[in-house]
Formats: sequence, structure tokens, C-alpha cells
Amino acid sequence: MVMLCLLGNLPLTTLHAQNTAIQPLTIGDVVPDIEFTNMVNYHQPTARLSDFKGKLVILDFWATWCAPCVKGLPMLSKLQQKYAQQLAVIPISDENAAGVKNFLARRSNIQLPSAIITGDERSRIQQWLPYTTIPHAVIISPQGKVLALTTSAFITDSLIALALNNQPLQLTVKKELPGYNHNTPFFVNNNAGADINDIAFQSLITRYLPGPGGTRIMPVFNSMHNKTPVGFHITNLPIIAMLNVALNVPSHYCHTRLVLEQVRDSSKYLKGTAGAEWNIKNNYCYEIIMPGATKPQMRSVMKSDIERYFGIVSSIQKKTMPCYVIKQITEKAIAASATKYIGGIYTGDSIIYANVPVQQVVIALEKSMLQPVVIDTDTTLRVNLRMPGFITQAFRQNPGNPAPLLNYLKEQGIVLQSALRQVDVMVIKEISLTHQNN
Repeated sequence: MVMLCLLGNLPLTTLHAQNTAIQPLTIGDVVPDIEFTNMVNYHQPTARLSDFKGKLVILDFWATWCAPCVKGLPMLSKLQQKYAQQLAVIPISDENAAGVKNFLARRSNIQLPSAIITGDERSRIQQWLPYTTIPHAVIISPQGKVLALTTSAFITDSLIALALNNQPLQLTVKKELPGYNHNTPFFVNNNAGADINDIAFQSLITRYLPGPGGTRIMPVFNSMHNKTPVGFHITNLPIIAMLNVALNVPSHYCHTRLVLEQVRDSSKYLKGTAGAEWNIKNNYCYEIIMPGATKPQMRSVMKSDIERYFGIVSSIQKKTMPCYVIKQITEKAIAASATKYIGGIYTGDSIIYANVPVQQVVIALEKSMLQPVVIDTDTTLRVNLRMPGFITQAFRQNPGNPAPLLNYLKEQGIVLQSALRQVDVMVIKEISLTHQNN
């Protein structure tokens, strides 16, 4: 439970204990007989906890400028009036006594005293009862033991009734964050004390990160949903490869079915022959945590995030492009039903496919030939194919001369021809240049 002193645009207020020489009290501990040497709106100038022996005591740490604190005081005042013989509500402030007295005098719905703590007294009380955000409330039993560390928002009539009847309060202990920094993001150096179980939704994009290593797409789990991913993260991918994931299309689309429109500098999308420095400049990491969401919902958010950050729009469209078309698959390539499945094993000089769906070979050929490959024959066939490395290497070195590769595939029983066909392509169009690589 993270307690924030917020109302509208009011900032979170952090109060730091000066030292921790005294052991902080927790649930069940006996509270010392704390003395308050400066009381306002009280029948005497000082008070001690022992003055309220036998009563349920609420120490409510507050400030006049803290909107949630002030909002809770009228309810505490009503509770004090209702349980006058059984309850003692003591608001505690470290502000100027005259200012607190004037503040309370202007509010007829707050009929409560207040202890003013400063200097050593404030330091000593904060050592016993440390807090970093207000409102902060300590509920002390009639026997003088800490019952709860909470905020005034959780103190209700029914809660008081439970406490007075020695019933469990079932309150989450208010979490304190001594090192919290308002100007640092929540998850940097554990700032705000938040962890993955606290996240209702989060997405982020970072530049290249050397620590996670190479490209990975990994599910993210938390302890509350440890069998079902609550998100995923991607490490060190270029923009087009991240869009491959977001658009849920095969990975080769970013190489063989990519159309760039109105792009001023294609080098940030296409690596070409660039070296490792290109990766550092143009690769990114992405993470989304969205418990309960489906994969399509997460991908949709990812697509929006990428488009918004990089100033682009992306889509899958039908376009007419030069393709290689499989016109025929002969008996030589068709796998016998008894053939053992081999899904693309590299043997040192070749890649072997055996008894695989023809579409798997289509994708492999498309990756090798760097051009869309489509089928004009039976798409339900299962085939065999051996692809020597020297054949594909020769083609990539001289893609203008596909004859050696096409002849080899024909010998293996797969007949391809060049043709124009309408195929699905990934289209990226720039709409702004807000974010540039530095």
C-alpha cells in the first residue's frame, strides 16, 4: 500500500526522521509514555500518553497544508465526539503553534486539540514512530500497544468499534519510504518502493542496453501471476523488428516485405552493411506490463507506443511487388508420410528440411532470397529440401543472377518463377521527426 499526500495537484510531502537511535515501534509493541510539551486547543499546555490510559488513542500526524490530512480531521472529530469516554484523538503537527491554532479556529467541524512537536521532541517521537509521508496515523490500544500504522482515511466508525472490542483490524501496515525522491522515476534504484506486483500498467522504451545482451523477446511474470505472463520485454531490436512483433507478422517481413514511405533517412530503419555501431545507435528495448491483458491487446499498445515515440504510422497493406512464385512441387520434393520431421537443421554446409509444411520452406526461401515467395500450387503438401550454404551465399552476392539458385531448387523438385504479385507488406510512414537518434 503506497500512501500519497495528494489532492488535485498538491505534491507528496516527505518528512525525514533525523536519526534512528531508538528502535522504531511496530505492531504489538508497547508505546512509551510520550510527552507532548506544546498542546493547542487543549485544557492544559502539556499532555502525556498516560493521561489517556484505558482509552483507544489515535495519534494523527498532519499539517495545515496537507489536503488529505485536513480532509480526514472532521471525521476524526466526529469519532472523538461519539466515543468521548473511550477514545482520544491527538493530531500532531510540527508547524507553528499559532498558525495551527488559527487554522483550527476557522473550522468549526474540527473540534480537536493538536500537539505541536519541534526540535528534540519531534526527533524523539519520529524515532519511535517513524513516517515519511502524511497523513500518518498510529492506533494505540487501551493497553498501550501499537494496533495499527495507517492513515486517517482508513479510520472509520466500524474500525473503532472493532478496536474497542479487541477484534483484529485487518489493516495493511502503511509502507514508509525513507529514501523516496520525488524527482526520480518510481523504478529507478527501487524509488517509491514499488515492485512489479504494484503495476497496473506500464510500458517503456529505452535505447540500446548492453547489459541484457542480444535480441530476446521474453515474457514477464510476477509473484501474483507466476504462471501467466503479465507482459513481455524485447531487448535490442531495431524499429522495424519491434513493429514486426507489434503487428504480429513473421520476422522476415522487416527484410522482404518492407515499404518505407516519406522517410527522410532510411538508414535508421535498414542496417544494410553497417557494423556494430549501427546497433548501438538504432536498436531499442521495449517492455510492457499489463496484467490481465491478452497478447493482441499488449501488441496494440506496443504499436501505439512505437508510433507515438518515433513519429511514424505502421500498417499491413496489400501491394504489388516482384515475387518468386512456386509454380510446381514435383514428387522429388514431396515427403513420404513416414519421413522423420526435421525442421531446419544446419549440418555444417547445408540446412536440412524433412517432412515440413511447404509454408515453412516458403518462409525459409523468402529469408534466403530477400524477396516475397508465394505458392501457386497445393499449400497442404509436406516437403523435403536440402539448401547448401554456397548456393544461397552465391545468390546473395549476386541477386541479379538468380539462375543458379532457381536451377538448384528445380533439381530438388521445387519450381519457381519471377512474377509480380499482390502480397501483404509492412508499410512505415513518417509523420514527424520529433525523436532523433543522438
